[in-house]
Amino acid sequence: MKRRLALAASAVVALALAACGGGGGGSSGGGGGGGGPLVAITPSYTQFRSVKVCELIPGTIVEEIVGSTLSRPEEEYTIESRDVACYYPFGRRDGKAVFVFVSIGPTLMYQFNRESNVDMLPDAGLGDEAYVRTQTAHKELWILLNGKASVIVGMYDFDLEQATELGKLGIEIAPQE
Repeated sequence: MKRRLALAASAVVALALAACGGGGGGSSGGGGGGGGPLVAITPSYTQFRSVKVCELIPGTIVEEIVGSTLSRPEEEYTIESRDVACYYPFGRRDGKAVFVFVSIGPTLMYQFNRESNVDMLPDAGLGDEAYVRTQTAHKELWILLNGKASVIVGMYDFDLEQATELGKLGIEIAPQE
């Protein structure tokens, strides 16, 4: 019984490493840009826990960049127990929430999403590289930092110039060690 459990656990680990591009230092990207920088799968999420995104990127700055007023105070939250983020609500339009969020976290989802259909931004001048990912209700700007951290800016009314400004603020506060 123990041997079967050990084999099953080994198989799960092998599949996980294969899905992430191996267990070494990381893997080079794929997706829309081919090649790409080496991405180290961040071994610990704890380094991001001390980042207080809402305090470091206050709603007043986001309002200024977006050109709109928050409908209520910004909210600090965690994405799937790994990324720290701040949600900036701008009310509703046509029955849908209008929002911006800025998230700081490890590289695992950066690499995973990069392998899907994204629009690479080769000349963005942000971190190691950046791409835009389209979700159902919004778009996201993803930025890789030193192969060890990622910044995500999500917007309902996506504007690349605004997202870039918010992304630069995220880069300033992200741990990059």
